[in-house]
Amino acid sequence: MPAISTCLIEKNVFFREGLKSLLAETDFHIKETYLDCDVVETRADDGRDIALVIMGIEDCADGIQKNVSSVKATFPKSRIVILTMQKDSDCITAAFVAGVDGYLLRDVSPPALLGYLNMVMVGEKVCPTAMLNMFVEDTTNINSAESVATGHRLSGRETQVLKYLAGGDTNKQIARDLDIAEATVKVHIKTVLRKLNLCNRTQAAVWAVNKGLTNHDSSARQTV
Repeated sequence: MPAISTCLIEKNVFFREGLKSLLAETDFHIKETYLDCDVVETRADDGRDIALVIMGIEDCADGIQKNVSSVKATFPKSRIVILTMQKDSDCITAAFVAGVDGYLLRDVSPPALLGYLNMVMVGEKVCPTAMLNMFVEDTTNINSAESVATGHRLSGRETQVLKYLAGGDTNKQIARDLDIAEATVKVHIKTVLRKLNLCNRTQAAVWAVNKGLTNHDSSARQTV
């Protein structure tokens, strides 16, 4: 197998050096190393030469989504794997909505980690089974959202806002793009959650992704 150019983003020096040592004898060649995502943004080129980004991250759901989006902007063609100790379902959801290919715990065994990385490189999405089961349990009401939406249809504006949520946009970004007040955005989000019988904006984003409401196309930007 040809060498897989890899970027490692990890603040903890011991964990970072451990990963570099582990991957040294594999096809994953560490080509670039950064301490955090803010430093990555200073990178000069478009990152097309990096096939895989491994991110050590301990942020909450909002922080994960922000940092993953930042990394994807720098490495648009790269596959992204997160290494974390965050087991919260909102964090898992935020990560996959933002576009990661793998969500793994830091205590994963070396053989399992290498196996997961190889799966990611052939196009698989990976997440430990125990975490996936927890995620499914926490978001079961998403599966019933379609029937709720059938009887309580979203308005055009609510659908627009939902699409932006799927794209990971903040209330401020949505308000600016739709030329409405942030308070109005909050009202629309509350209405969307009520109509779809969901608990938070992260679940709404997952629901939208499942329904294909993810593109900020021209129809999503028209005023209703």
